[in-house]
Amino acid sequence: MKSITIPDNLIDLFSQCDTLSKKYITIMLQAPAIPPIPDGEKAKELFNCQNVAYVFTRQMDKHTLYFAGDSDSILIKGLMSIMFTCINYPANRDITRYNIARIFQTLGIEKHYEESLPMGLGLVVDEVESALLTAK
Repeated sequence: MKSITIPDNLIDLFSQCDTLSKKYITIMLQAPAIPPIPDGEKAKELFNCQNVAYVFTRQMDKHTLYFAGDSDSILIKGLMSIMFTCINYPANRDITRYNIARIFQTLGIEKHYEESLPMGLGLVVDEVESALLTAK
């Protein structure tokens, strides 16, 4: 499996965070940058007992999927924004499977990622991985 390229601006941003609280704030500040669900399009609703998330997937060409989404949790939305920014990044165009956890490990925010899995992010990751595995 080809490794995923993470945009330099995300690496630079998180490399400046020297505490968990700064990383947490930086994650939340990424929420507004989430690729928006296109007007008039339906997104898959994923919910658990704590949060609701919406994932939109579009097949762009034979090897490329585009992801967008939303969530009622600013933390989940920020993590989704980071994940979708990396997956949608042009250098990753021909990759059809991703190691999602690697994105967050590289940015040094794996603790936030792992703690958010039971709060709804796990459903989003499952949906993204499923879409990537079934992409033709």
